[in-house]
Amino acid sequence: MKKFLKKLLLFLVITSCFYTLLIGFWGYYVPAPLRRNLIYNPQEGYLDKKLSEIEKFKNVDVVFLGSSHAYRGFDTRIFKNHDISSFNLGSSAQTHIQTKYLLNTYLKNLRPKLVIYEVYPEMFTIDGVESTINIVSATDNINSGILKLLFQTKDIRSLNTALFSLFEPSDSIVINPVFSEEDLYVSGGFVEKKLNYNSEAAVRKEWKPLKKQLAAFKENINFLKSHNIPYLLVQAPYTFEYSNYNRIEKFLSEDGIYYNFNDIVDLSANRDFYDDSHLNQIGVEKFNRELIRIIDSLELLKE
Repeated sequence: MKKFLKKLLLFLVITSCFYTLLIGFWGYYVPAPLRRNLIYNPQEGYLDKKLSEIEKFKNVDVVFLGSSHAYRGFDTRIFKNHDISSFNLGSSAQTHIQTKYLLNTYLKNLRPKLVIYEVYPEMFTIDGVESTINIVSATDNINSGILKLLFQTKDIRSLNTALFSLFEPSDSIVINPVFSEEDLYVSGGFVEKKLNYNSEAAVRKEWKPLKKQLAAFKENINFLKSHNIPYLLVQAPYTFEYSNYNRIEKFLSEDGIYYNFNDIVDLSANRDFYDDSHLNQIGVEKFNRELIRIIDSLELLKE
């Protein structure tokens, strides 16, 4: 039995080493369009740049969390103009599982007085693989938090990204291209898009949340409460509607102060958006001004 276990262990070690080397070879020598199970995109949403400068931001007034609606929706420059220091920890397709990782990893350094938690309903309905790949790609080392994130995601593509990151790839040939000339990265985590206007027709959707995302959201709320960090739950505006709107509102309003800005800010589906769910800069300014007014009215940043 002992001989069998030793042989099995040796086999697993050799197989793991071979697979890791294979991933390295695959990532460097196979063109990106052909390696669908190996995605390496640290530049998606400028996350690599964001995480590289996060050490410079300590004791900020506000931290923003959430999906692309967060990093494209909360303009740190507008908040700065109102004497509010902030850092935007939003990332592409960030679900509540990834939010949990970011909270545990970075909140102790940022030490915010307030967290704005963007709660786009669609992020309750997806598995989070895209966001895990983005975070793993942009992270310098594979730590225990990343390993836990990989375990929660349970997807071979995420594992492949983690293994490939061990080779510290930096050549633009092996990095999945995501940069757009229409994007401008702003220090502090906001990404401004070149002014465009929405032409997509609004659709009607049904909210079908995953149990694991609902559970992760509840854990994040408990984390903030246990650390005595005030927070606001915020739905950034979009152009479409949900058939079970009341279910969404009931769920989100149960866990703290919640604002659905679809019902607060008067916006044009064409002039204030660049697609059906993302604000253009005109819409961002309207949205942010109203959010700042609410923060001031609640006196959440007063000493």
